Amino acid sequence: MADPPIRVLVVEDNPGDARLVEWALAHEPGGGFMSEHAGRVAAAVERLGRGDVGAVLLDLGLPDSRGMDGLRRVRSAAARVPVIVLTGSEDPALVRQALLAGAQDYQVKGIFPPGHLAEVIRGARRRQELEHRLAEGSPEESARLVAAAEDAFAVVGPEGRLLAASPTFLDATGLSADALAQPPPWLAELLAANAAVSPSDPLGLAAGATIVERAAGEAADLEYVVKRVSASPGALRTVRVRSLGGPAAPAPAVAPESPIDEAVFAQLRELAGGDPTFVDALVAAFLAEADPLVRAISQAAVRGDAPNVAESAHRLKSAAAQVGAMTLSRACGELEREARAGHLEEVRALARTVGREHPRVATALEKRRN
Repeated sequence: MADPPIRVLVVEDNPGDARLVEWALAHEPGGGFMSEHAGRVAAAVERLGRGDVGAVLLDLGLPDSRGMDGLRRVRSAAARVPVIVLTGSEDPALVRQALLAGAQDYQVKGIFPPGHLAEVIRGARRRQELEHRLAEGSPEESARLVAAAEDAFAVVGPEGRLLAASPTFLDATGLSADALAQPPPWLAELLAANAAVSPSDPLGLAAGATIVERAAGEAADLEYVVKRVSASPGALRTVRVRSLGGPAAPAPAVAPESPIDEAVFAQLRELAGGDPTFVDALVAAFLAEADPLVRAISQAAVRGDAPNVAESAHRLKSAAAQVGAMTLSRACGELEREARAGHLEEVRALARTVGREHPRVATALEKRRN
């Protein structure tokens, strides 16, 4: 008997971003997912209260929440449901803050290749269940669970001694099971430095990146997260790591005279498979949404209203990236940063750049509609 589909709650106020995620979930190879959409944290909390949600994909910038506030509200509503943060920013500080506030993972918004979201969601559910079982179990049971875990976890006793590590953790760090009794300096220092509890996030201790010497002449760049399994005194701690290595991403395939990234547009067509309406609907949505956003940016820049410039630029940045308008998307990203910093002279200059680029994008996209 097949497992029931995993119900995923997509909490996103940008219609284009929500469409891409829901489309990707509906077309995952092998199926296995259902999606629901909420545009506000309040609506998400209400839906979570009715149960039957297997994972949450959460945007951090919603009309009724900013930053970690929405994440904490969602986590409070359903502590056992894993949350994966959707972000338009690759800022490491923001990502680590989200992980410490209870997110299981993060995804930069964009076009997800087939199979990607399925892997991310199933991994988040697996880790959430492991953390819940660690919080309820004895040290001996916790050591057994971690030793059998698929993900790169280690569990640490109250006195700072490593109790167990998963095979994936040992492989990522280059440690052997025999070395757990005397952890290497980088791990010993990490554990010693991160024992204090934050009042706002009592389970999250530290997140960052480090370089691990695996063997003579060999090093690995690792991202790590250190957490307590519960808020009780003397609770066990977990250390999760994953590699930051890998080949550099290819440069965008953008011809100087073209406002559209052909590689991204090709990904859109691949994502659509045999459905000829998907790309056309996405382009039509962008054309309808972009015009009022560009006008709002221009008018707010003239008034010196930096917060409204930043809000509209953030929305247009994501919408442009969805259809491959990467030059426009990058200009909006820079505009958003300058607006949030309150640099009005730069804001007005960048608003004019956005205003000039938008018609080029609209013309190019109109030619691609079916």
